[in-house]
Order: sequence, then structure tokens, then C-alpha cells
Amino acid sequence: MRKAKDPIALALSAKYPVVRMPGIGVSEDEAADLIAYIDARQPKHARALSLAPLLALRTQDGTHPKPSDFVGRPLVVAFGFTNCPDVCPTTLLEWSNVLERLGPLGDAVRVLFVSVDSDRDKPQVLKAYLSNFDRRITGLTGNAAEIAAAAKVFDDGELALVAELVVAHDAIAICDEVYEHILFDGRRHTPLMTLPGMRERTVRIGSAGKTFSLTGWKVGYVTAAPGLLDPIAKAHQFTTFTTPPGLQKAVAYGLGKDDDYYHRLAGDLQAKRDRLAEGLAAIGFGVVPCAGTYFITADARPVGLVDDDVAVCERMTVEAGVTAVPVSAFYESDGPKNFVRFCFSKRDAVLDGALDRLARWVERKDKAAV
Repeated sequence: MRKAKDPIALALSAKYPVVRMPGIGVSEDEAADLIAYIDARQPKHARALSLAPLLALRTQDGTHPKPSDFVGRPLVVAFGFTNCPDVCPTTLLEWSNVLERLGPLGDAVRVLFVSVDSDRDKPQVLKAYLSNFDRRITGLTGNAAEIAAAAKVFDDGELALVAELVVAHDAIAICDEVYEHILFDGRRHTPLMTLPGMRERTVRIGSAGKTFSLTGWKVGYVTAAPGLLDPIAKAHQFTTFTTPPGLQKAVAYGLGKDDDYYHRLAGDLQAKRDRLAEGLAAIGFGVVPCAGTYFITADARPVGLVDDDVAVCERMTVEAGVTAVPVSAFYESDGPKNFVRFCFSKRDAVLDGALDRLARWVERKDKAAV
């Protein structure tokens, strides 16, 4: 492999053909260099990542992928859903352009699009959606548990691999870690910044609304080395018109709490998750597993609420005195119509009161239907 060109610069030039790296074009030989470079690194890390969660999913043709589809090949995995309004189709279009520019060499690359919408994105839906992009992009879908296994918290070995690649290619990692303290069932969060070589090349984004259960505050914070934080602060002053100094002071106080607060946070919220999940299941809602955050998503159809989710939430608010969020609100169009989202970062008495109201409401509704 020639040493004259940086393969990462070549990759950027291929991915963003309009915005070229200075003095760099991608010839057929240079594209071959990029593939050879990735291939050369593959054996070293062949056992670092488990393919089992991906192999459990189904392709847009309804079949399960085989290990031979992935082993020894450069692998790209993107998560999204077919009703995503902008990021998902843009990402797939960018990778389609990369594959097109690589030509026949692109046949060695596996680009996977894993849907996170198990209810809607069945294989036939994925197949129709992906027909708009390069034929070499493979769609994967499955049930909620199978997708959750693929879209999991990275273990230490996987994080170490990410950190090694970031350092090796002199890249910057921007990490959205707003739920860093809210993981359940023994899971733990390891900030990428804590790994060797990552302190000076990581930007960590946190959220006071998540960490202190104050969702209405909309105050975030960024942690980074001075060399990274200085330009971020300069850019921030031109994107924000006003700031809430009182809330910022309160967040600073909260961040000064000792570790006991953060250790208790996940345990306390896990107990509240279980309290609400068990109560909703007892009423008859279909409860979707929750491994983090402080929201539970539930299917309203099992309790006979067959209206669309917006109407269900309106009725629930007016008739039961409990407010949930319709999941379709997170879609631009054609979202699922049977799921609602409950927040459990509440006092136990509030959760119990909500469950009692819901149980009585569902019972009244069932009696009226007889």
C-alpha cells in the first residue's frame, strides 16, 4: 500500500465529493488503497465485536444474514427507521455515493441499515425503502428484543476499539452521553473520554434535565479539553440569544454533589421503572422493555384503546386525569399509532395515583362497552 495519501482523507473525499480535501482526488488506485487499509486492520480486531445480534435479525428479503456476509469485510452499521425525515435518508444517500465512487471495490464493503422501528419496519417495508439507495446496502429488522440486543451499550472491549481507531486516525469523538447516569439492571456507562489517549480528543455532552430529572430546564453542559472547548464556546455565543443564569447556577450546584447522588439515581429510577411497568402490565398495557432513560413506552391496544395514539392521550388526560405522550409525535409522518410514553421520574405516590386512575378508567371503559 502506498504511503503518499492518508486513507482517512481519501475516505472523507469519497464520502463528501463536493467538499474535497485540499489537493486530493480519489482515483481507482487510491480507492483500492482505502479498501486495502481497512482490510489490513480487520484481522487484528476480528474477535473484538460480536456479530450474533446482527445475525439474529432479518434482511429486507426476509432471510437471516450469514457470518460469511460480514467476516473479513469492512462493516458499516447505521441505525434508523424508514419514516425518519432527514438524518436516515441523508446518511444512506452519502453511503450510496461512497459505494458508487468505489465502483466494484464497493462490493467488499457491507453497509447495514438496522431499523429501530420493529412495529412498522417489516422486511417488505425495508425493501421498498432501500430501493431508493445503492443495492449493496442491506436492511435489517426484527422484534423489539432483537433490535435492542443489536443497539446495545458498548462493552469495554468495543469502547477500547473505538478509542484506538479515533487515536490512530487523529479524529475527534463527539459523545452524546445525556443518559450516562440512568442505566438499569447492572449496566454501567464508561465515558469514552476516560480511555487512554481520549482526554484531549473527546467532547462529552451532558444534560441537566436528564441527570437531575428536570426536563423543563433545557440546560446542557459540555466537557472537553481547552483546545476543543474554546472554539465550541465561541460558536455557542452566536447560536444562543439568552441564557438562564439562575438555572445554570443550580446546575453547577448539582454537578458539585458527591458520587452517592449519582449512584442512587439509577437505583431509585430503576425501582420507579419497575413500579410503573408492573402496574401498567397489571392493567393490561403492553409494556416495552426499558434498559435506560426514565420513560416507559406502552402499547395501548391490549386494553382496548384502538384509537390513534393522539386521541388516546387526549382521552386519557380528560377522562382519567393521566397524561402520556403519543409516540407518533416523534415522527414526521406515518408513525406508529398504538404506542404512548409515560415518564416515571415522579414521586411514588404520584405513580401509584396515576396507576389507580388508569385502572379505574380502563375498568369503566370496559363496563361501558358491554
